[in-house]
Amino acid sequence: MRIAGIQIVGGTALLAGLVFTNRTLGLNQQGQITDRFTKATDQLGSDKLDIRLGGIYSMERIARDSRNDQRPVMEVLTAFVREHMPSTPTSPAFHGDKRQRR
Repeated sequence: MRIAGIQIVGGTALLAGLVFTNRTLGLNQQGQITDRFTKATDQLGSDKLDIRLGGIYSMERIARDSRNDQRPVMEVLTAFVREHMPSTPTSPAFHGDKRQRR
């Protein structure tokens, strides 16, 4: 009877440790995603094209890795595109130009 009691206490302690470890792992992953998101938004504000592209690719990766962050990623990227879109279209495709191109 005493051995069974020790096993029950040991099993309960092990289970509690696993639950705590799982919760800690989840919190660490969320913290890492938050850090990546913050860094990616900083990169989007860069004057350098290659750094901005890195931010865009980082956002894509965050959206793939975290289903909960897909919407915020899309909101940030669409705001970025709206903000950086030229005020007047410059491409003939925007003007409905149907002339043949050589």
